[in-house]
Amino acid sequence: MTSFLSEKRRAELVQKLQKLKCSPEEIDPFTNIPDDLDEVDIILTHHVLAMASCRRNGEHGAAMVGLICLSAIMAEALERGLGEKDFPMSLSVIQCELAEYRNTNAQ
Repeated sequence: MTSFLSEKRRAELVQKLQKLKCSPEEIDPFTNIPDDLDEVDIILTHHVLAMASCRRNGEHGAAMVGLICLSAIMAEALERGLGEKDFPMSLSVIQCELAEYRNTNAQ
């Protein structure tokens, strides 16, 4: 299986997650991403939903893990010439979560 993340980006992600005290077993699913845009979109969607849930529950450390992973994946996507529209499911979830966040904080 080829990985969506380059070796360099994967190594950087592993280092960042280790600094947050994640174990190798916890890190593995975050860094072994198949090189398939549909799978990447699903993984991005999962990170967005997890971050939103963690934020609502005050679990800021867990939200930070999701943010670091999301950032690494999107940096790789941009380097490959991909954009947010190449990941329609996660883009839709981001837009929904952002709207909910704005509505909650506007009240």
